Amino acid sequence: MQREPEIVFHNTDHNDTVAADILKRITRLERFFDRIIGCRVVVDVPHKRREQGNLFQVRIELAVPGRDIYVSRDPGDERAHEDVLVTVRDAFAIAERELKQHVDKLRGDVKVHADGPPSGTVVKLFDSAGYGFLVGAEGHEVYFHQDVVADGGFAALEVGTRVTYAEGTGDMGPQATMVTPEA
Repeated sequence: MQREPEIVFHNTDHNDTVAADILKRITRLERFFDRIIGCRVVVDVPHKRREQGNLFQVRIELAVPGRDIYVSRDPGDERAHEDVLVTVRDAFAIAERELKQHVDKLRGDVKVHADGPPSGTVVKLFDSAGYGFLVGAEGHEVYFHQDVVADGGFAALEVGTRVTYAEGTGDMGPQATMVTPEA
């Protein structure tokens, strides 16, 4: 992970046992995908109750190449969420599913619709800086960073490599949010 995980306790006291459990679960997520940029977890008690136990809410923000994953496990009326560790477990189960879906997309392991993603050709590579440019079918250049190349395949790219990609808008113009070398 590029940034240290951040664990915040809101409307409740810091709990070392819960923090240790969260760190263990973050480590588990990193085994699925070792390019997680950052993770922020907020443990919250949105409404303190006097007659009954407090219900916990856990929010997880995962920064990964190509997108951010947000998970919020709200208590609703589930009495199980009076136990903070159960709420943490449930939130991380959702985060794990979301992360697996994202990794499958990066690897190209998802169904492609008939029209498919746009394809292009790598035209410039700056290996030492970790980025490059591709030209799509419409003829415009699209910036991409090494972190958005599927399966960490940036090192295998060469000028002329055919790729499929997803495009978004960056600070300086068109930017690929996912690049997959064609087989």
